[in-house]
Order: sequence, then C-alpha cells, then structure tokens
Amino acid sequence: TLLFLYAMFMTIASRLFFLCSFSLLQCPKSSPFCSCLLSHFW
Repeated sequence: TLLFLYAMFMTIASRLFFLCSFSLLQCPKSSPFCSCLLSHFW
C-alpha cells in the first residue's frame, strides 16, 4: 500500500512539474501563476 501511495504521489508530482514547466513557456516570470507554481517546487 505504501508503494502504491508513493507511486501515485510521484505521478502527481511529475504532472505538476510538467504543468509548471509548460506554464513557464506560456507566460512571463512576473506572472503570479508562474511564481506561485515555482514557489511549490523551489
């Protein structure tokens, strides 16, 4: 069960990471949405 939760967490984290990377390509760094996403990862 723990391994399943870990795998599910990694899947969600990778999706959020790709979403953040995609949003950075779409908008400037001064955008609140991008800075909000970046604050969760960095």
